[in-house]
Amino acid sequence: WFCVGDILDIADTSSLLHLIKKTPKLQSELAMQLVSRLQEAVHKEKVLNCYVEESQDIDKALSIFIRINKDGTQLSFSDLVMSIVVAHWKSDAKKAITGLCNQIFNNHGFRVEKDFVLKTYLYLYERDIRFKVNNFGIKSAEVFEKNWEAIKQAIDVVYKLIKGMGFTEGSINSQYQLLPVIYYVYYNHLNEKWVQSATSYNKNQRESIRRWLCLTTLTQTRFSDTILRRIRDQFDSTTKDFPAQKIVDAFEGTQQDMSLDDSKIDSILKTDVTQF
Repeated sequence: WFCVGDILDIADTSSLLHLIKKTPKLQSELAMQLVSRLQEAVHKEKVLNCYVEESQDIDKALSIFIRINKDGTQLSFSDLVMSIVVAHWKSDAKKAITGLCNQIFNNHGFRVEKDFVLKTYLYLYERDIRFKVNNFGIKSAEVFEKNWEAIKQAIDVVYKLIKGMGFTEGSINSQYQLLPVIYYVYYNHLNEKWVQSATSYNKNQRESIRRWLCLTTLTQTRFSDTILRRIRDQFDSTTKDFPAQKIVDAFEGTQQDMSLDDSKIDSILKTDVTQF
């Protein structure tokens, strides 16, 4: 047996020969071959690429870490952002967020990941909704924790709503499709009673949301950060209605046109379902 770390002190051939000479267990032919090969690999072969990253950008540092760590325990960027949130909350952020994800699955049958919960906070409070560590600093964490119960309720209410509408996990394009609905529910302080309210106004608002979800599902709208921000811009603090038509109008004529006409309907009806 040979302590591999000791080879770091054996930088040249003469030092290696001296080591072998004074160490009886290294004097067999096999031992000498192995130790010589080890010394050569460590000190002579340039098998490692070294690059000095001078930037102090923590987001870049985390991206590098994720790439380097790809062969270890897999960590996503949201895992690392989550660790920042956990560090800044006074209470147990991981337990709270995981508890909400379990609650939604148990009560409504939808799988919700922690990154969606983090994204929801960004959509509700931050201008920049990208996953960046700078968006989860101490001040942001304080706002997140302070409003956690209201955020939690809004997310739960929306999943209760869409379950009642007949949506399932497989019948929506993306969880991000629900962010504008959560935004509407959150800032209008709507709760479970609203989901079941029989007033004509509430029925109309729920129907407007249902039609918009169906529309964006049929048109296969992609909810990138840019699109989500543009949708959010259609909300007005003075408007109590879900701005479904305003959102559709904002994307008319673009690649993410959400409107339906006869040609689009014909295309949908002719879709080969075997491709899904």
